[in-house]
Amino acid sequence: MSANERIDEIAHEAVEKEEKNEGGQKLLNFFVNGRLYAVSIENVSEIIGIQDITLVPHSPDYVKGVTNIRGKVIPLVELRARFGNPSVEYDDRTCIIIIEQDELVIGYIIDEISDVFTMSPTDVIETAPESEEASRFIKGMIRTANGVALILDIDKVAGIDDGDDDIIQI
Repeated sequence: MSANERIDEIAHEAVEKEEKNEGGQKLLNFFVNGRLYAVSIENVSEIIGIQDITLVPHSPDYVKGVTNIRGKVIPLVELRARFGNPSVEYDDRTCIIIIEQDELVIGYIIDEISDVFTMSPTDVIETAPESEEASRFIKGMIRTANGVALILDIDKVAGIDDGDDDIIQI
């Protein structure tokens, strides 16, 4: 299944869950380097296939450049590189999650979309691993049908909470 078909399927699933008014926080699950991650869907404005990328000189290695989405220039962060993993060639499953956090809009390049997970009131978010490196970008962990998802702290991934403002300066 192509990234665009999977994106359409995930969007349809999210709309169905919203129409059923299932309680609990909704998380968008996705894979990066074979690991399952999650972000709150309330900050996700859209999910799109890979776009043309304009390189930005002297940007950090994890900032792949910028793209133009409906007249708005959006910085693109490759999560593989942000997490210290080597980059791989993009394929038909690679997509961009556009996240809006306060005034900041960033596109995150991920390997593959998984699903939308609705947390029930009985679901427990476990604490992140103790090591500083492991918990640098992680708020916690939760068990899903597809395995244990690491819940990302988007502020830290974007460099807002750790003093790393390279992304914001693009």
